[in-house]
Amino acid sequence: MSQTKALVVLGLIMLLVVSSSGCTTPDMNSMNPWGKKAEKKIEVKVIGKEFSVQRGFNFTIVALVRNMSDNTYNATLTLNKLPKGFTGQVMNSTNEIKRARQVGCLVRLFVGDETNIGDYTVTVKGVFLEKKSESQTASIKVHVNIPSSGTVRPNDSVNVDYIGFLDNGEIFDTSVADVGQNTNIRKSTEWTGHGSTYSPLTATIDTGSVVQGFNDGIKSLELGQSRSIMVPPEKGYANFINVTINRTDHMPMVRTYGWNEFASIFGETPAENKVVTDKHWGWSVQVIDLKGNNATVMINPQLLLNKTVHPYGLDSKIVSINSQANNGTGEIVVENTYVPGQNVSYMGLSGKVVKTTDSIYIITYNSSTQPLSKKNMWFEITLVKINIS
Repeated sequence: MSQTKALVVLGLIMLLVVSSSGCTTPDMNSMNPWGKKAEKKIEVKVIGKEFSVQRGFNFTIVALVRNMSDNTYNATLTLNKLPKGFTGQVMNSTNEIKRARQVGCLVRLFVGDETNIGDYTVTVKGVFLEKKSESQTASIKVHVNIPSSGTVRPNDSVNVDYIGFLDNGEIFDTSVADVGQNTNIRKSTEWTGHGSTYSPLTATIDTGSVVQGFNDGIKSLELGQSRSIMVPPEKGYANFINVTINRTDHMPMVRTYGWNEFASIFGETPAENKVVTDKHWGWSVQVIDLKGNNATVMINPQLLLNKTVHPYGLDSKIVSINSQANNGTGEIVVENTYVPGQNVSYMGLSGKVVKTTDSIYIITYNSSTQPLSKKNMWFEITLVKINIS
């Protein structure tokens, strides 16, 4: 028998022995590196383990999509079929992700008022748009509770974890290190960060230690529960002042100001015959007299008739000029025609017409310089601890 025939016979004998012993034949693909199953190219994770929420509440999760391939892809994050009673939306759901990089997305969810009490699973799915066969999911557990009036009371000291974000999904502040330290999760221009120190916020209820909207959101929670709240400017960092103006203004053509008042109104120091601009009305006046610490100015009537001015950030019309009024010093009559809800801007302040009557308007201005004072602020908050004194 030749050597080749001997090897074939030996192989057959080995197969018969394996079969008769009950063993399975080896998977040749698993032994062959070319036959190995391809490793995953996309990874999806959700920050956090589980949520406890009341029905009728919003809550927000942070999901991460990582590109584990060697190419750049556009990845989209979607919600798999949600449990009954849940609705949701992925913010900034589609992103270009370079190789070995990741992107974070906020997922806003709402638990309906009629949702059954119990445990649920919310699942998000990431997929490459150019290669839809590459996808992965990640899930988080959600326990739905009945609504309550909350467990905290005035003057209670509490610890709260939070993620603060804007209408566009960009994060401006957080106490959660996995969110704050992850540079792939979008941050707003107001973001400052906490370096390496992230910990729950300590607040004392109803004492002004936090903005009103945040305070009210904490009061609605039971210990361990989470929810998303929207804090509008008026319950956030805004500082509103009311200005009452007449529908018709009667302005003297000649007025006397103290030097400090003159500098505040015109932005300059007075000098004889100097022509300056009234920053409120927008018209030019000339200094006609200086006595002691006072400066007297006069408005040039020839420049004003039928002119539109903008004293409160809205159009007002000069309807008459009477140079004989006020014992010959003259008077200008300005008609203001505004409607409730109109937005106004004056001297760098933003405001709104909030009330009108037959004779007056009331305009509310936001005088705060805090960068977030003119924006809606969203917070995902979790009541971590109620401190016992």
